[in-house]
Amino acid sequence: MTTLEILGVIFCQAAAGRLSPLAREGPLAALPFGGGLLVDFPLSAMAAAGIRDVLLLTPGCGGALAAHVGSGRTWGLRQKRGGVRFVRAETGPGTFPMHALRAALPEISRSTADAVLLMGCGLVYLPDLRTLAGALGDDDGALLYTPQVRRPMAGDSVRLEGRHARLERGCFCQSDLFLGCLLLRREVLCALLGCDSGAADLTELLEGNLCAVPHTGYVGAAATPEGYLQASLELLQPEVRAELYRAQGGMVTPVPDSPPTRYLEGAAVRQSLIGGGGRIAGSVTNSLLFADVEVGEDARVEGSVLLPGCRIGKGCRLRFAVCGRDVTLSPGLSLSGQPEYPFLLSRTQQC
Repeated sequence: MTTLEILGVIFCQAAAGRLSPLAREGPLAALPFGGGLLVDFPLSAMAAAGIRDVLLLTPGCGGALAAHVGSGRTWGLRQKRGGVRFVRAETGPGTFPMHALRAALPEISRSTADAVLLMGCGLVYLPDLRTLAGALGDDDGALLYTPQVRRPMAGDSVRLEGRHARLERGCFCQSDLFLGCLLLRREVLCALLGCDSGAADLTELLEGNLCAVPHTGYVGAAATPEGYLQASLELLQPEVRAELYRAQGGMVTPVPDSPPTRYLEGAAVRQSLIGGGGRIAGSVTNSLLFADVEVGEDARVEGSVLLPGCRIGKGCRLRFAVCGRDVTLSPGLSLSGQPEYPFLLSRTQQC
């Protein structure tokens, strides 16, 4: 990509609030999205940019996330030198928590990389990291921002000062949104981690010599229930799918072998994406169904996301809902949410 050697670091924060049961009490990175997991997006972007050494900072031992990522072979990260490695770190709230970075400091210090790329898993987008690396020049770092998003998002705003930028933290913005993607020279990051600043998040210390690079493509927010539903349903738009799943540089995920979904007499599917291995006997409209999902006779699913293994009983009505893995709905149930407040149901809340 450039003459820079880059170490990738992905923050796998715990899923917060109502999303937590959907991630099986694991990190947000392990939440299914768009046929894979949320972690697939930063991993795919790094792999497309030629980064072959990646740290995943995650609470606990990784669990389902570790099983999904494995050795990193899917993304070309299985290497004799470098590759993908898990670092146990209580990530907590924030963009780049200092205590999580300090847990990874031994790995960062041992690295021979020139720069360290930091990314989270709460946003759905595929940046061109080659452009970010190419813009670094003589600066201490480079950050990625989007000039405009589809709807206002909570986050950090980028205040542009020529080609450089400063972060304004804790904003609610629709333009110049920091995308949680930061490239820092390794010695600069090590110096920031070594100082006793009292800062809880690395973004509190980012001042001065940072260049800003715009990302003009799609950005979806998946860290809240309403954001997760909206970003999932936006995958129904052909232009969004074309960008995120393009042949070169698109999202990559392990694809299990499964038979085609069966569509029984009376089934009706409109403007929806359906995974393999399922059985559809009812009506599905404007929805995403993952693999091995069953929709019973006379059931209606509208504007919803059904994660792998869901069973929707005969005559059920489901509208603006997100059902977690292996959820079973008894026949005749009616569950309805709103786009701004979807109905969430996990396996521990079977109906």
